[in-house]
Amino acid sequence: MQAFVVPPNVPRDHATVRSVIGGDWLDRRVDAAVRAMKQKNTFSPSAIGMSLGRLTHPLVAELFALKRGHDDQTPYLDLLELDLGKLQRNLPTDLQPRIRSDDAAPKVVHELRVAAGLARLGHQISWLPDEGKKRPEMVVDPDSADAVSVECKKRDRRDGYEKNAGRFWEHFQYAMRLRMEEDGLNYWAKVVAEDFRLGDVDLIVKQAIELLRSNESGSTPLGEGRYELEFLRLADRGGSIPSDVFALIPRGVYGINHGEVDSGDLRVPRFEGDSFSEGLVTNPRAIRLELPDDPTRRIRGVLRNLKTAAQQLLLGMPGLVYIDLSFGSWEPEASDFESIANAVAAELGRGHRRVSAVILLAIEPTRLADGFPGWWIRTELIRHPNPLYPLSAKLPIPGDESSKWVPGQWMRPARAATGAGDLAPLFPWDEPGTQ
Repeated sequence: MQAFVVPPNVPRDHATVRSVIGGDWLDRRVDAAVRAMKQKNTFSPSAIGMSLGRLTHPLVAELFALKRGHDDQTPYLDLLELDLGKLQRNLPTDLQPRIRSDDAAPKVVHELRVAAGLARLGHQISWLPDEGKKRPEMVVDPDSADAVSVECKKRDRRDGYEKNAGRFWEHFQYAMRLRMEEDGLNYWAKVVAEDFRLGDVDLIVKQAIELLRSNESGSTPLGEGRYELEFLRLADRGGSIPSDVFALIPRGVYGINHGEVDSGDLRVPRFEGDSFSEGLVTNPRAIRLELPDDPTRRIRGVLRNLKTAAQQLLLGMPGLVYIDLSFGSWEPEASDFESIANAVAAELGRGHRRVSAVILLAIEPTRLADGFPGWWIRTELIRHPNPLYPLSAKLPIPGDESSKWVPGQWMRPARAATGAGDLAPLFPWDEPGTQ
């Protein structure tokens, strides 16, 4: 199923979220992030942790953006408010410490989203406490003949390759920027590699600076061919370029654009990607790390999720595995979703008979062409060809072709993508604002 869901209005105070996670705790985290980001940041590895590290919690990051005027929407908080409201007091016993954790919070939100979706379809949820042994997150309709165990997994977007690249980047960008400032090198420089090694930082910085000193532009192998440097001179020492031109230089996940502007030229960005200044940027420098896209890494991560989940399902009843593909935005979904689904189907054909079905889930906040906010949702239900315990074909579950499990008006993707004001509902019975 593919759909665009227009959410209902949610009170901006998010009272249920605050009561569960702790309103005072949330306010302190947001205030700490605001203070940290106001301080002068040298972008050293330790300074990055003390500033940007404050924004690793998804709910804190969203409230920070709202407080600073960077965004007027809070999609994750809104949907979490609706999910907690649907579940009411039926929540995991360890919810508060887990949802306060930067690392655990995204997975907890995924579990709550699935549980709330099941509850909206009329199911009873029984959470299984963590007693130090393998178990699923919940059992659905535990007192009925159709009881199902459910395990939720969330693909880690930062696999080993990306984690290594992140560590490399923190040290590389800091050393590179210091050397460029010392030598008055105003360049755009991008490094690409199949394997980023922390121990290579000093060598790559040394070789890159030597090339910048004697060339205006180029593309050259570094580190015995394991890295590739692309570079272009932006200005002479002390020179300037227009702010709007500098803003066009992409940064990506691992990128920094640095320069000097007059305080009178600073401004609040009007939209995502807008420049923070107008006028001229003196001594412009742009450094970027590029990670070659490899969809097979995402497939391997999902298959690891499946293997672990299969071992956690209960014997004696059908087992469902929900895997959030964690694309980060809906754009990669078009090219990756189908290949991941094919790989999961093939893996089920080779084993994991405790798994009655896998539901792949991609749910990302986005906007219509006219700027209206909503959720882009794609799911696929993949049944095991020979499970130990078959799943009833009549059981309504989040991710099947006919179940509306996220509150709001469900729209057909073809119409939603146009941004037209008159969108056709996906389900004939769907009305705006329904929950």
